[in-house]
This record gives sequence, C-alpha cells and structure tokens, in this order.
Amino acid sequence: MKTKFGAVCVLLAAFALPAQADVLFASDMSSSTGWGSVATSADDIATFGYDYSAMGIPMPPGGSDTIGLYLAANTVDVARGSITVFSDMVFSGVHQLEFDAWGNYSTLGGSSEFFGGGVAHDQATLNFPGVTTGSGSWLGMTTDGFSSRDYRMYKDASEQWVASTQYDVSTNNNTAPEFPPLFPAVDISTFDPPQTGQIGSTSPGAAGFQWVHVTMTVFPGLGYVQMDLATQHGSLTLGVNGRAGTAAPTSGAISFFHADLYSSVATWGFSIIDNVVVTDVPEPAGLALLAVGVLAALRRR
Repeated sequence: MKTKFGAVCVLLAAFALPAQADVLFASDMSSSTGWGSVATSADDIATFGYDYSAMGIPMPPGGSDTIGLYLAANTVDVARGSITVFSDMVFSGVHQLEFDAWGNYSTLGGSSEFFGGGVAHDQATLNFPGVTTGSGSWLGMTTDGFSSRDYRMYKDASEQWVASTQYDVSTNNNTAPEFPPLFPAVDISTFDPPQTGQIGSTSPGAAGFQWVHVTMTVFPGLGYVQMDLATQHGSLTLGVNGRAGTAAPTSGAISFFHADLYSSVATWGFSIIDNVVVTDVPEPAGLALLAVGVLAALRRR
C-alpha cells in the first residue's frame, strides 16, 4: 500500500531535474520609484534608501549593503495605524517572492507591532492585522512575540487559523516548538551602536531583532501560496495558504507592511525590508518546491 510519504517521494523524483528561474523583479529598496503606498494617516511612514546600520542593525546574510526600506506606524500620536507599500508591477503565473525582513520593538513598552509582506495585492488596500482590511496572500509576524498568534497567514482581510490545517506548525504562537530553534533569544544590549535605553533579550521564538528571510511561492492553478521562513539558524515551512477552504489570492502586486494594533507610541518600533526579488518559477521546479513543503509537513505529523 502506498503511503502519503511514499507518494510525495515519487512526486519529488518526477521533478528532480533542474529548471532555470528568471528574475522578474529585483529591488534593494534604495528608491521609491516603482512603488506606491497606502497608510492610516501621515503618522505611518515609509522611508526608502534608509541606512539601518545607524540603528546598530547588521547587513542581512547574503546582502550587499545596509540600505533598505524603513516602515513605522503610530510614530507620534497614540492612534493605532498601519502602512502598506506595494509594487507598481503585478505578477501572475507560478512565481516566487523573496525578501529579508527585520522587526524592531521598544523594550520600554508599547511594543506589540506586526510586520511582513505578501503577494497578489490589489495596489489599494491597507494590510492591517486585527482590523478587517487586507489584500492578497500575506504574512504578519509580531516583533516581540507577545501575541497569542505571532505568525499569521491571511487571505485578503481574513486571518487563517491553525485549525484550518493550512499551517505546518503545531500552533502559530512563538512558544510552539518549531519556532525557538529558528528564532533563539537575542541580547539586544550587544547592538553597536546601541539603541538608546534598549536592554534585555528577546523571547525565544519571536522574530524581532534578527533577519528573517521570507519566501512565498505562488501556484495559481492550485490556489496555493507556500510560505517559508529562514534565519541563520535554519528554516521551516510555515504553511500553505489556500490548502484548505477558499483558494488563496495568487495574482497581483507584491506588498510589505508595518502595523501597530495598540494606542501607544513605541519609540523603537519599526521594520526594515531589503533584498526583494521576484522570480518566474518553471512548473517542474515549482511543483518540486511544493512537494518538499508537503513532505516536511508529513514528517512533522
């Protein structure tokens, strides 16, 4: 009798031949040319060409400089807010988005904020976790790990829950056993130059204060978007958005966001987006990538 594990191995073997992926779009986020944005108010900001080394943030693994996109929400007043940056260019077919993301928070309070990105954005809608607005297939991560759901997949404005079976982790809270090995605690006081008043260590499993390499692979024929996370410590498949329930949005612009869900100003609350690349994934290679994700999920289960 053939098991699911065996069936996936057969699928992997069938698509083992290499295939060339073409770069459709690439940006080091040094210029706002080719990008649009939408925000709750002028209190939510996007700064392209920002030198984040001034904040003690190192260059991401594989990066070439410390210039990227700075995003922040709720910077002066206490009204919660969000900002979304989206590409002028839209994408369809089997394709893959990759980017590096850094989430920063204030150890002095007012710290719980979300950051992330997505595909299939409509170039108009604000992505705002916790609020009924959003476009595309997108991922939100907390900077500090202080939410009950620190890693959230969305279909447009609808948050996808672990019970939907679309996640390949036991829970989407930072305390799930899958996350601490990928996101070990970081000693914030070691940053050079230091962030004024910032002390202590991050919570194990929280994405803040370290580079996260996010990969989203889009399969329009299936209505799937596979979401993978990687750090210098390892990688995991977070889940496949669209594997259950309605299909995931798969065609549109790429987008990045930062949001503050609470009525407080976090002095050091922001995120950095850098090294954005979209590639056209040939069908055999794309199916092999999906099979690898399914195989990893079956092994965990």
